[in-house]
Amino acid sequence: MIPYNKQTLDENNIDSLVKVFEDKIIIGTAQFGLKYGINNLKKIETEQITKIMEFCLKNNIRVFDTAEDYGDSEFILSSYQDNINIITKSKNLSAIQAHSQKYFKHIDCYMIHDFKLYNKDLISNYKKILTNVKSIGISIYEKDELIQLLKDDVVEIIQIPFNLLRGNTYWFTEDCIQLLRKSRCKIYARSIFLQGLLLSDLNTPSNLDYKNISEIHNHLNKICKEYNITKLQLCIGYVNNCKYIDKFLVGIDNLKQLEEITYSNLNLNKDIIDKLESIKIYDDNIIDPRKWN
Repeated sequence: MIPYNKQTLDENNIDSLVKVFEDKIIIGTAQFGLKYGINNLKKIETEQITKIMEFCLKNNIRVFDTAEDYGDSEFILSSYQDNINIITKSKNLSAIQAHSQKYFKHIDCYMIHDFKLYNKDLISNYKKILTNVKSIGISIYEKDELIQLLKDDVVEIIQIPFNLLRGNTYWFTEDCIQLLRKSRCKIYARSIFLQGLLLSDLNTPSNLDYKNISEIHNHLNKICKEYNITKLQLCIGYVNNCKYIDKFLVGIDNLKQLEEITYSNLNLNKDIIDKLESIKIYDDNIIDPRKWN
């Protein structure tokens, strides 16, 4: 992550510096159990995990996102389950009931991992059999999937990849906003740093066009220089400024990064938002990490 200097912020260009609302942060724990993201060479050490959990509990950060295939992440979180809220998921839906009870007494949300597995009857059945699960959610990639889910209005949480390259203008068009107003769904954002690609171009995946990545960072660097802020602040400020995002997920490698994230929220003014949304990227090979390998 990229640190910032609180004293150098230009108050004429930034509405205010505020601490991120703790109840909006979800801690992604893929790194608790395995290597994840383009900048991570190893999973987080046990000592760092302990410090991260202590910081979260002290600062009322209570929601943690995990999965069956995140190594021993679920096992680690089970030690804290009386004081945290768990979001988990599995690709093996035939064993979903057994998985939901393997480590946790209570699960805040069981997330369906793939929209291809979605149907109304499936959701209704899950709500009957998953007695220790508070809500059912689904993780998606495309706007047409979001529209369908909002029309059906049977899941409580929809998790979307939301960031500077695919944000408000893609997801929250007028048709979507109208459906949201009628729906009980909460929208959670993931991939707000695009697995670190929006913070640094040093470890660009080999199959991506480095020239295109470099151009993105040139745009971001100009905005950062003009307003005297960091890419980290841009990423977090952008997602937290969106009134349709209820919570957002962040991945971390150590306690220092979490501290930086917690105090990197800015109320970005309209000029900054407009400049960020003027960056037009239509290349799914960049926007969609599934296509990086």
